[in-house]
Amino acid sequence: GVMPCTANRITSPLPELLTRALSSKQLRALEPDHQKAAAAQAAAAHGSAGAQSSTSTAPTILASLGSDPTALTAELLAERANVMLMSREQLIEHGYPMRLSDAERSKCETPTDNACVDYVDTLPAVDGQARQQIVGIDCEMVRCGTRLELAWLAVVGRDGAVLLDTLVRPSEPITDYLTQWSGVTAAKLAGDGVMTLGEARDALFALVDADTFICGHSLENDLHALHLVHSRVLDTAVLYPRASGAASRRVKHALRHLTRRYLGRAIQEGASHSPVEDARAAMALAEQKLLRGTAHGVEVGAAPSASESLFAALERAGVRAAVVDRPTLVRQFTVDSAASAVACANDAAVRDALASPPRAQFVWAQLHGLAELYTSCSEELRSEIDALDAAAPLPLPGTREAAIE
Repeated sequence: GVMPCTANRITSPLPELLTRALSSKQLRALEPDHQKAAAAQAAAAHGSAGAQSSTSTAPTILASLGSDPTALTAELLAERANVMLMSREQLIEHGYPMRLSDAERSKCETPTDNACVDYVDTLPAVDGQARQQIVGIDCEMVRCGTRLELAWLAVVGRDGAVLLDTLVRPSEPITDYLTQWSGVTAAKLAGDGVMTLGEARDALFALVDADTFICGHSLENDLHALHLVHSRVLDTAVLYPRASGAASRRVKHALRHLTRRYLGRAIQEGASHSPVEDARAAMALAEQKLLRGTAHGVEVGAAPSASESLFAALERAGVRAAVVDRPTLVRQFTVDSAASAVACANDAAVRDALASPPRAQFVWAQLHGLAELYTSCSEELRSEIDALDAAAPLPLPGTREAAIE
């Protein structure tokens, strides 16, 4: 049957299909009066961070240093970044590539998220000196069968200077360039200077080592694309948590939302993503967080809007969602949420994407063939009606001829 909701707007009551998929705790999070305290949210965000330790300790609170970036010296940056680093538990929880012990693997809800077969580790620092103290990274991927593979890598320094910007040619045949999202085309990958995955990683290793702080947005995806294990991570999607509480710690703000809100500028507005633009945005957000302290960017829980989208409501309830649809609809449906987006040019691409669906608890997919057929039939019928009307116009309403008709 037809679900009593749309992708754009959720109605009440919740669809039966959806309620069966959610826990009672998640359903309570969808109610209008469900609110969270800022203190609880801050504790959830920072309580387990710092020093990569599994020992439970009171969270370290860092005060603001003001708004002058020069106040964040290299020494202070290291001190504060060590506090805000993702803990090992967080890295596992958010699906980062990790070398897990048997005990850790047995506790994982989705141990395949952390799988790192054939991955490499960042190299140890030489003489304890990091090549770069901190870098921002962003990757763009293409689809190779059922997998996403690295096709573009960008690395920027603390000042936003581009340290590495290279296209990467996957070893497997590309089935979808995802150009509208990645900016990658067949022509670009056929040009000169395109690296292999190994060459791109070697170029990265010339800039970073095991002591480098790597920042990015939902960086687990980039590290998986690089087939790289690295634990000194500043993830802006975690540093700027949604006001959703501990039940949805894997639910994240979109980078474009954080950039617009905290940096006052727009990104990702062109025809495709720019990995350099995204890496710079993540770097600036991480630096702002380090400068302004642990309370910065931690939202106070708020009641949902009556017109919030289905995906925003699912996100707030701790349900990871994904959208598989036409590019324009994907953008429309995910504008206020961090739902995974898979843009497809046609129904065949949708079917291919669903053959290996995104890692999500709720997947929205839409086939348009029938609607397009209806539209085509309607247009043909309208043309026939217009032709008949032109040959024998219908009488105006209210006239004697209309009454006879």
